[in-house]
Amino acid sequence: MKSNGSNQQGGGFAFLQSLWPDLFALAVEAENAVNSMPDFSALRLRGFTEAMVVHIFKYINLQLIAEESQFDRLKVLEEDGYLNSEILSKFHTIRKLGNKVAHNGSVSTCQADSLLEDAWSLAAWFCRFMRPEIDWLTPGRTVSSEPTPNVVDAHEISPAAPEPWGIVTRFPEERVKRIHEQANAALTQLDPEVRQLRTQITLREAFDVELNEDQE
Repeated sequence: MKSNGSNQQGGGFAFLQSLWPDLFALAVEAENAVNSMPDFSALRLRGFTEAMVVHIFKYINLQLIAEESQFDRLKVLEEDGYLNSEILSKFHTIRKLGNKVAHNGSVSTCQADSLLEDAWSLAAWFCRFMRPEIDWLTPGRTVSSEPTPNVVDAHEISPAAPEPWGIVTRFPEERVKRIHEQANAALTQLDPEVRQLRTQITLREAFDVELNEDQE
């Protein structure tokens, strides 16, 4: 079974339209605004990845708690072993820069475009993870030949925090392992260049703390 979004409206995210119209709508808004309103684009991409994580929770059959933040949910996916750092780093980077804009900060047009590239690669991974029986054709966005170096990794972007998950019943280890392997298998279908984190994020942006000049 093949799915190809290339004949639909919506740029590089058209492959999402038929099965995940909510994600498609947010991605199109972000894509259309990336050059004229980069801050708005970053906010839409934050919403895009938040909605994607909700879909992942439902797919895995994890409990969704209204009071949980995106950070909380990503910590569950990380600490319970469902997703690896290569995937999580993109979720966290979009989360952090989206939060920066939401708290009166701003992002550059270059950053917004890189966020869009990272969101597209998450979408390409997501559809293969959620529906592995489909032969996905995901026409890519035009990207630069060299990835933008990133100054922090997934563990630095997601610092240790109190864990409320101790009272939650965890799924059997074998089931978690199968989901982890399925997520990794979906990732290996993507071009290695696409899999790299493209968005540059500083330590200040990663941690939302004041750093002196020697620390930056």
